[in-house]
Amino acid sequence: MRIGILTFHRAINYGAFLQAFALKTYLTKLGHQVEIVDYWPEGHADIYRLIPNYWKKRSFIGKIRFFISLILRYSRTKKRIEGMQMLVKKYFGLTSIPSYPTAKSLKYLSYDCIIYGSDQIWWKSKLPGYSGFDPIYWGESISNSIKKIAYAPSMGIIDLSDEDKKDIRKWLKNFNVLSVREVDLADTIKEIANYNIPVVLDPVFLLSKQEWINYCKPINKDKYILYYNLLPSKEADLFVKKLQKKYKCQVLEITGNVNPLKIGKQYIQSADAIDFISLIKNAEFVVTSSFHGTAFSIIFEKQFFSIGMEEKSGRVKSLLHILKLEKRLITSYSNEYIPDIDYSNVERLLDIEITKSKKYLEHIK
Repeated sequence: MRIGILTFHRAINYGAFLQAFALKTYLTKLGHQVEIVDYWPEGHADIYRLIPNYWKKRSFIGKIRFFISLILRYSRTKKRIEGMQMLVKKYFGLTSIPSYPTAKSLKYLSYDCIIYGSDQIWWKSKLPGYSGFDPIYWGESISNSIKKIAYAPSMGIIDLSDEDKKDIRKWLKNFNVLSVREVDLADTIKEIANYNIPVVLDPVFLLSKQEWINYCKPINKDKYILYYNLLPSKEADLFVKKLQKKYKCQVLEITGNVNPLKIGKQYIQSADAIDFISLIKNAEFVVTSSFHGTAFSIIFEKQFFSIGMEEKSGRVKSLLHILKLEKRLITSYSNEYIPDIDYSNVERLLDIEITKSKKYLEHIK
């Protein structure tokens, strides 16, 4: 079957690339002909430029601060963007110019099936010039002769007006088969549309630990704690310092964006997605404020804590609840003793969920 995957594949974001890569790889293993639908509108592209267009809307002082920051982080940011773009070219076979930059350009797609997901494709943007939902990710503007399947999409923070709910109720009818990635979103859709939707795993879990290891690079570092500081917080910084004293080893910190003031060998700001999973795989311990940081800590069976996500913790809460790892999500450092993770029990629960998720994908026939 010829399948297209519609997702956030070009985002300069580790999780966005890895979930798209995993879904494409898994479906290809099943014998399907799989492509990424290269839809990447201007609103998306601008977010990840070195100089996004929305900087023009800043105040005079804001523009000065932006360009000082750009000068300080330019080489690191450029290296990171180029590294992620090389992966998109290598694994997705895409050029630097998106094939489908507008909704109209999608009119003549000819797939047997399109899978929408995963990641936060149902995100309600509040960015200048790109606000609200993108109906394309809700099945609009693409022929209904193509089977449409939603596999594990996410909304991130759920903040819906009555008008949003009305639109979503209409858009859900575009899909032949539906699932989501978080319990909270499944509950919200039940409230809106009055039917149950299954919760499935993020695609990164469709590949085995060994399959991911096969893509990892060697890391020539002494014993280290990996701190994936996607959502900066003072609580997370303090927690990592306490953990460093306990384990008596260095801390390597990956930041979500290049921070111009964080300079030194301990700061890893130009890594690509393969570097990212390699650093998790080789870490002694992981502290993360990211869903995919949490997911890969589990895949590689690491001792870890998730911290600093506050209102953005819904995705992590849902995953940890399924695996009975709720205590790994913390808000601050505590002297409370939390035992190490028993991965034999986690593996059993995870295998059940992986089986369910793979069974869901059997709808692609």
